[in-house]
Amino acid sequence: MKILIITNDLGEKSGWGSYSLSLVERLLKNGFEVVVVCSKKSEERSDIEQIEILPKPLSFKKNYFLAPLYALKILLNSKKAGKINLIHCFVEPYAFIAYLVSIISRARYFITIHGSYGVKTLRGIFYRIFQAIAYKNARKVVCVSDYTRKMVLERVNLDLVNFTVIPNGVGVDFAEKQTPGAKQKENIIIGVGSLKKRKGFDVMVRAMEIVVKAIPGVKYCIVGSQNDDDYTNYIKKMIKDLDLGGNVVLLGKVSDDELKELYKKSKIFVLTPLSDEFNFEGFGLVYLEANTRGLPVVGSYGNGGEDAIKDGFNGFLAKQNNPEDTAEKIIRLLSDSELYERMSQNAISWSREMSWDNIIKKYMNIYGEKR
Repeated sequence: MKILIITNDLGEKSGWGSYSLSLVERLLKNGFEVVVVCSKKSEERSDIEQIEILPKPLSFKKNYFLAPLYALKILLNSKKAGKINLIHCFVEPYAFIAYLVSIISRARYFITIHGSYGVKTLRGIFYRIFQAIAYKNARKVVCVSDYTRKMVLERVNLDLVNFTVIPNGVGVDFAEKQTPGAKQKENIIIGVGSLKKRKGFDVMVRAMEIVVKAIPGVKYCIVGSQNDDDYTNYIKKMIKDLDLGGNVVLLGKVSDDELKELYKKSKIFVLTPLSDEFNFEGFGLVYLEANTRGLPVVGSYGNGGEDAIKDGFNGFLAKQNNPEDTAEKIIRLLSDSELYERMSQNAISWSREMSWDNIIKKYMNIYGEKR
């Protein structure tokens, strides 16, 4: 079976790109032929057929009003690859283009909705019309979490039975994982994500004021880009005002090797996202990535992290925007060694269950379904 993938790129620098690369690799591994149509080729993956033809994902006017032009370009360029059996759009703003390509090629098509842009594309009246048409006519619309599915269906105003949930997988070589448990670890908490309000780092900083009183010397290390100057300065001021300079560390971006070493030292992973009408965490892959290393996690309710965290099993879910509840969950994990060891073991078993090698089977099943 030959699949036409519509995405932005194949790479690790964005959620879309990382998801695209992971899924394409598993499709190839399982014998599918793949042609990728994108806005930017990945030179590192010259082994995968890529056609650089699309506008940037957030160029909404081009993606919708010029969709027929791009659909035609895709068809003309992909003809060289032979007959396409199936189309899968991995990036929400490209959904209407995928719909048009499907009409002309008569190939069934699928859409993946990751999070915020599944609803942001329903914001304006014109975009809403185009996007609703794309959603309605897809063979399946894959949402990466129940929360994402709920957020989209609340806004699309259609009775869509073609929506399904397939969570993100985690890519891991399990033979290289460290042994779970608290031995040889320090009282370090790690959080990974861009320093911006939606990630809820201010909630965690306020929680740390409580945690430090119960467990002196504990540190929270925040790894991620600091491109939002206003929010970064806000966090720095909060750390200073709460006298947490020795307990909350902003590391910025680090290398893969540095991140690996930090995971080895850390006991737990904490990220407590905040949601509003059009901005939310669609899934929370970072929790699974921490789980593969034996780290229990703490997240928040009211976002896609609810699908990545089984509350009380591989970690805890705290009330959203609630430093007190967040701190209580952290203190429990760091103070109860028996609870910690159990959750550390559970974290690895859960990440095995959520590996891409298992998740890809769900995609293969829907690809083979008959309407």
